[in-house]
This record gives sequence, structure tokens and C-alpha cells, in this order.
Amino acid sequence: MALKLPLELQQHIADFLDPRSFYNCRQVCRWWAAAAGGPVALSRQLRKLPITPEALTESTYTQTLLDLYTEAAHTLLLGSRIRVIEEDELGSSQRIPKPKLAISADGRKAASLDGRQICVYDLTCSASPIVHKRPLNDLRTGLGAGPWFKCAPTCIYELALSKSGRLLAVALERTIQIYDLEAGTDSCPASAYISSAAGHFIAGIAFEHNDSVLRVQLSNKGTILYLGHPVVQQATLGHWAGDGGLKHVYLDSSEVMIARPHAVGERFSGTQLLRRFEDGWLFAAQRHRPAARSDYCLGYAKCIASVGHATIDESSVTILCPLSTSCPSAATEYWTDLPQACEERHPHFSLSPDGSLLALAEACMKPSQAHLSSKAFVYRLPRQKSLQNLLNARSLALDADIDKNKERKDDQEYIVDRLPIWLGEVRGSIMQFAFSETACAGTYSLRLSTELDAKTWTISGC
Repeated sequence: MALKLPLELQQHIADFLDPRSFYNCRQVCRWWAAAAGGPVALSRQLRKLPITPEALTESTYTQTLLDLYTEAAHTLLLGSRIRVIEEDELGSSQRIPKPKLAISADGRKAASLDGRQICVYDLTCSASPIVHKRPLNDLRTGLGAGPWFKCAPTCIYELALSKSGRLLAVALERTIQIYDLEAGTDSCPASAYISSAAGHFIAGIAFEHNDSVLRVQLSNKGTILYLGHPVVQQATLGHWAGDGGLKHVYLDSSEVMIARPHAVGERFSGTQLLRRFEDGWLFAAQRHRPAARSDYCLGYAKCIASVGHATIDESSVTILCPLSTSCPSAATEYWTDLPQACEERHPHFSLSPDGSLLALAEACMKPSQAHLSSKAFVYRLPRQKSLQNLLNARSLALDADIDKNKERKDDQEYIVDRLPIWLGEVRGSIMQFAFSETACAGTYSLRLSTELDAKTWTISGC
């Protein structure tokens, strides 16, 4: 069919294609690849992409256009194929009618509070039977200015179940207890009053990184505390009862200062540690700036040695690249569903096993909806070498004006804004959001579950 059409007609057809269709068109056969690889077709398609500046012309060197298009297609995931799997089973709140639940990372166990009773459920059975019960501990010794658990918690409490389902964290106002569910019912939990939460209350908790750190969200505009310290092996109750456990603040996002002279007034919310990188951590967060719209970003935080255990140096945080939530006017026709990055979104992040994709889920509330909903997006992250180059460049150019924080090569004239692809929407508040290992290389599986529903997306062709 392509051989029967004049080249000019093939290129004219390509002008009407959206960016994803144009990318697929170039993969059909070598004839369409040649027709869509000319300077006229490429320059017109590049004007539809979120590339700045928008001064692309048909007279630009063909290899430059081709290299730019290849980089843009990779960054924007134009070749990705997404398949969504709707789960037919009832939501966890319908199977276990409790106001708050904690679910293990493998989805096999759930825990709730029934008055002063901890109940553990087996989710592998359709009936979700109770497999373990134990009472809350009275804490006969005081915990600073924090409340004792001598009465049933009010609605202001939070639960988190460890990845293995063995540890349960219970937060009441500013006090945290961690129980070993496999120990006896009269065993004592690891407990602490969180002095960093003074003036606020704990609004969310979650185990991360082999259950060795506890991510604590405060009511103070998305401030995040990381308690404990990361270890390689699976953490036990002894880890949390020690000096490097609940009493050790590994990161306080309210104290973060960006290593850049023009960052006055910037703050972070929803900060989440992703993985080890260089001498510290890669993290994702929502960034708020005084004179600009809020957005998401990928950053680096360095670890420093402290008495007893290492911690994160909040004074040397570096922004590596922004995760865009808006695009140039030329691309708004094709990128309509983008994250909002509003103050109340409370983002959740998940990093793919190979570190190439970053999934984002944020809450959204529409007036026509009776329940809160959660939208999911996926970003392409810079390659490992690019991240190292960015970190080195930021370290060498602290006095330069790098406010835009764009990823740029020395010989690159144009910049591709890092926009995500929209996956879908799930009813309810986020309970679990994570990538899982897949047997097929280049294929990613992402699951988002709420108390009302659950979806799994399979992403391939990346």
C-alpha cells in the first residue's frame, strides 16, 4: 500500500497524525519510516511535542531533527503500550467493613482496630477470616507529652502493616507503637512520642525499605518524617526498639534546604525516598515555589554520619530535574490529562524495579463524585549516567542561574519537557501503590488499590 502512494501524499497523511500515532506509523515498515523521517515531517511533528524553544524549522539539519525526535519519543514514552486489568473482587472495605485498614505489601494480610483489639485478616480467602487477635498495650510508662493507649483510639489514628505482615504500626495523635504480631499477646511494643510532630498530628504512616524506615505524614501541609534507619535485611521489632528505631529521625522534610541561591521560600510536601544513589538517596516530592505553580520533582539528598546512625543532611538537597505538570501551548492538544500538583493532593510515588519509570498517584475530588478518586501517571526518568552528570553539573554550578532545572546536554539546543502518560482513575483513597516484578524484560506491572476498587496496569514497549 505504501509503495502505491506518492511520497508527498505519505508525508501529508503524517501531518494529520497525533504524536503517538506518528511514532507507530514509523514502525510499520521501512517505507513509512522513510516518509516520516524526512525533515518536513519531523519538524512538523516536533512542533506538536513539549519541546522548548519552539523554533524548529524544516531547514534544520535532518540528523539533528532525527536525534531530537528519538530523544523526545523515549522521554515521553510514545512507544509504550498500556493494558489495564480491572479486578472483579470486592474492595477491602466491602470485604472487611472497618473504617481503617492496613494491608501488607503482598496483599495477603490486613489489620484493623476494633475498639482496643487488633484484628488480623487473611485476604487469600474470599471470606477474609480473622487469623489473629491481640489487645493494645497500656503503656504503663509515660511517653513524653504523648497520649497513652489506655483507651480506645478515636478516629484520629493510623495503621501500617509491614511487607511481611509481621509488624503493625499504630499511630495516635503524636504517639507511635509498633507490635510484633507473631509474639505473645502480652508482649510489649516498641513505642515513642514523636516530638517533631509537636503542634500537629500524624496523618499517615507506611513501612518502607525492608520495613526498616517508617514514613510518617504530618498534618502540617504534607510534611514528611522518616523514622528509623535503612538496613539491608528485613527489620524486626528489635530494630525499632533500639536507638536507631522510632527515636531516630532519618529525614525531616520541613527542614530541607535546596543547595541553590535562588531557592528562597521553596518547600516540599509528600517527600518519598526512592532508592540509594551515590552517597545518599533519590527522592520524589511535590515542590512549592512562592512565584510559580507547584510541580513535582526528582531530587538527591545526601547522607551524613551522625552519632550512632547515619541520617540525611537536609541542607544539601539538590533538584535533579522537574517532573512537569504543564506543557507548552503547542502540545496542550495532545497532553490534556496531567497531574494537578495542588496543595491537598498528597502524592504517592512508586519506582519501577529497574529505576527507569516513576509512577505517581494523586487524589482528586470532583463535585459530581460521592467518593474520592485517585489518578495514576507514569514518568520516564533520566538514565543512570544522565543522573550522575546532572548531579555533578549542579554541584559545579551552584552560583549559576539554574532555576529551570532542565536536563540539558552540552551540545543540545532544545529541551524536552518531562511529561507523564495518564494511566487511569480508581475510586477511593489510595491504600497500595507499587510496581511488581515481571518475568518479561521491558514489561512493567503497576497496581493501585483503594478501599473501594483496584486496578493493575501492564506497561510494555518502553
